[in-house]
Amino acid sequence: MAERITADEEQRRALAETLPPGTDVEKVVGKLESSKRRLLESRANRRSNVELKAERAKWQSKIKAWEKVWEVEEPEWWESNTATQARARVREIAIRINQLSVGIQAFARRQDPDRQIAYFDILATWELDCGGKLTFSRDAYSDQAEPTGDLIEYFERAAHFILGDEAPGRHGIAVIIDQYRKRQPRTVDSIAGSPKLGTPSLTQANYFEQKTPFRHRIYRWSG
Repeated sequence: MAERITADEEQRRALAETLPPGTDVEKVVGKLESSKRRLLESRANRRSNVELKAERAKWQSKIKAWEKVWEVEEPEWWESNTATQARARVREIAIRINQLSVGIQAFARRQDPDRQIAYFDILATWELDCGGKLTFSRDAYSDQAEPTGDLIEYFERAAHFILGDEAPGRHGIAVIIDQYRKRQPRTVDSIAGSPKLGTPSLTQANYFEQKTPFRHRIYRWSG
C-alpha cells in the first residue's frame, strides 16, 4: 500500500500545536506535505549528482535573467502586480536552488540527499512561513541536557510526519539546526533582503543586504 502523503487530522493538530500564534497552519502543513511528496518521488527515482547540478544551473540562469530585468526597469515598475508575481516566483526559485545545493552537498559527504533536503524544508518553513527563530535551549541541570524549545518540538513532529521512523532524535535535531545556521547567508536570505525584489526579510538578511553584492549572495552555496 502506498504511503500516505497528506497529513491526517491528528498530524495536523500535532503540528499546529507547535506553531507560533498567527501562523497560517494550512500553508505550513501544505509545505511539509510537498516536502514529503518530493522525498518519496525522489526515492522512487533517485537522481544523480550530475542531474541535480544540471537542474540547479537551470534555475540559476533564471535568477541571472531577473538580475538583468531589474537593472533596466524603472523603480515604479516594482510596485506593479507583475513585479509582485515575479518576486514570488524568484523566491520559489531561490528555495529550489537551496534544496538542490543541500542535495549536492549531501552526495559529496556521503549523506542521504533526500533526508538532508527534508531537514532543510522543515527549517526553511519554520523561518519563512512561521517567522520562527533558529534557537533552542538545554536544561543546564539535566545530566543529558536534552535540547528543548518551540523549534525542537516543531522539528520533531514535522520530521516524524515526513520521515517516520527515520526522524532524528532531539540531540540530532540540535546538530541539524546548528548546521543550518552556519550556512547563512543562504540563497533565500539573500533574495529576501533585496530592496529591489522587495521580498520579506529573513534572519540576518538586512545585514547581508548591506554588506554583500546580490549576485555573490545568490550563488553562495556552490556545492
